[in-house]
Amino acid sequence: MIYGTVSEDCLECKASCKIMSAGAKYEYLWQDGVQYKKPTKMSAPEYIDKLLTWAGEQIADPALFPVEPGARFPHGFMKQVKVMYKRMFRVYAHIYHVHFDKIKSLGANAFHLLH
Repeated sequence: MIYGTVSEDCLECKASCKIMSAGAKYEYLWQDGVQYKKPTKMSAPEYIDKLLTWAGEQIADPALFPVEPGARFPHGFMKQVKVMYKRMFRVYAHIYHVHFDKIKSLGANAFHLLH
């Protein structure tokens, strides 16, 4: 939801969004094991789009997220969910590092997270 408030800004922000990052020390590469077998550098909007598509596919997969009552979660469930959370946090880090001024101008900042 917070990405929706800055997605247009991210698309227009050629300089700071040309790579998926949260500052000079943190650059994030995309790898899904299918189309991108090796870590691949890409723009922030492209990374985020791929992440949201990938996460949606993971969540919709009943082999990973069982929907039948009493069904057991698969062996690698926690590992896969941790990967999802880690990647989602990268989006959050990018947004707050690169787009915080935009978030503040919209009055959408969460000061309780910064204290």
